[in-house]
Amino acid sequence: MQTQRILIFTSIFPPDIGGPATFVNEFSKRLIHFGGKVQILTFSNIKTFHFQTFVKERVTIHKIPFRNHIILRSLYALYFLITHKNEYTLIYAHGSVWDTGLPALIATKTLRKKLVIKVTGDNAWERSFQKKNFNLSLEEFYVSKTPLKIKIFKFLQRFISNHCDKIIVPSTYCKTLVEKWNPSNSKKIAIIYNAVSLDNPPYSKDKIREILELNPKSFILLSITRLVLHKGIQEMIEIMDKLITKIPQAELLIIGSGPVKIPPRPHVKHMEAIENSKCHLFYKASDIFILNSKYEGLSHVILEAMSHGLPCVVSNVGGNAEVILSGKNGFLFKHNDYDDCINKITTLYNNSDLYKNTSKLALERAKNFSWQHCLARHRNIFSELSP
Repeated sequence: MQTQRILIFTSIFPPDIGGPATFVNEFSKRLIHFGGKVQILTFSNIKTFHFQTFVKERVTIHKIPFRNHIILRSLYALYFLITHKNEYTLIYAHGSVWDTGLPALIATKTLRKKLVIKVTGDNAWERSFQKKNFNLSLEEFYVSKTPLKIKIFKFLQRFISNHCDKIIVPSTYCKTLVEKWNPSNSKKIAIIYNAVSLDNPPYSKDKIREILELNPKSFILLSITRLVLHKGIQEMIEIMDKLITKIPQAELLIIGSGPVKIPPRPHVKHMEAIENSKCHLFYKASDIFILNSKYEGLSHVILEAMSHGLPCVVSNVGGNAEVILSGKNGFLFKHNDYDDCINKITTLYNNSDLYKNTSKLALERAKNFSWQHCLARHRNIFSELSP
């Protein structure tokens, strides 16, 4: 590991908000302590034709302009990867497979270097789901006819995963997705669960609510999520409309940004996405964490909520069931099943002993997702691919 030079190529990075940005930031800071060199390449909206480079906590970060222009940013990325070929031996690509994976694949094949990609879901399906009148499940999506643009994205996912050297996924569910693209890739897939820190703010819930100006008497349900269709935001608000008839002091706090608009409700509050470093205050100030996603590869925010001892009530989709043992360290409900979700929430609300035990077991479960294990697995893979 001492001689390794790792370039992490990610589509988003702080101050951007999102699971990949959070993971890469924490991962790179920890990886650098094992020796070698770690650099990050990411897209940015900087107003310049030049790369922007700076060093933060011993990690060199390069920002590429033209984030919103897929062709220009890809060409800039490829140019950077080729002109900086002597600065890395391996590329670890995060984000949409075609966003980072395609320039990385071209560069590594041209320069005879190694490529590891991280797949957290099916980006082609996610992109399709944002289109009007699209309602195919993932299973239907794989066997149905799709527009030419989506066919290209599906092809690129399959092509890049076929030709990279290693695929890292954060859940067994994600492994099954990648195997559907090409079953022969199974042998090069490694499941490495994401990791979380167990750092909690040194204040009481009441004090934090005072700091954040939250109602001290509210029963707060927190949801930190991208505001996109497959996250089930509108349905979650409709669940709240019914929940307040059973728990009048219930309040839904949504933190996130995206194209989906939050309709005005007296029992629903919305905040734009905030820096991850500030999210821990909201976890600590809340009573339940809730997600109504149609699918999740493995939700990083669920791990973060559990690391604060916050009971989670989340849809039983994707990798969620690999983290939540329903009825023990949290609760799973059928996606968009309003009554099932409300029953799980009211059960926790009405039983203080169950609530306390769920909180305790959530925190214990979060300890299994340690940085020590995550880093060890990654370092083994990087070492296997070393020249």
